[in-house]
Amino acid sequence: MLREQKRALFAALISGLMLLATIAMPFLNDPATIFENDSLELAYLGFLLIGVAIYGVLALLTMKRKRGEEYVFDERDILIAARALIVQQRVVLISVAVWCIALVRIYIGKGGIPVPLMYIMFLSILFMNILARSLSIYRGYNLDIGDLERNSL
Repeated sequence: MLREQKRALFAALISGLMLLATIAMPFLNDPATIFENDSLELAYLGFLLIGVAIYGVLALLTMKRKRGEEYVFDERDILIAARALIVQQRVVLISVAVWCIALVRIYIGKGGIPVPLMYIMFLSILFMNILARSLSIYRGYNLDIGDLERNSL
């Protein structure tokens, strides 16, 4: 497994867990009062910080190279990065659309959407973005170069 695949796999696992924790927040507490419970908020923020720290350590460990070894960035890496960007954009747009439709349908006629749900929405879209990019990069290195060229645009 390539270094980029390892990093993408770790990022997908960590962002997937963070996404699950973020989506679980409204179900564990009343959406309007999610952040009024200090213990739940601190546990959630601690979970996020631990995830970021673990990914930072893993990124540093996978970044180390042998002395004299240079990193080669070829056209396959460029195609995979371009494809990952397209996947990210589509996932973000779909996530925003789903959130907007769901929030409007749930809170129509109730006077407004609770402010904490906007934070939950932002964080879930952020983690969906990271998850989509990571999975796209991980899968990209398993595809044939011809498949990447056909599916990149």
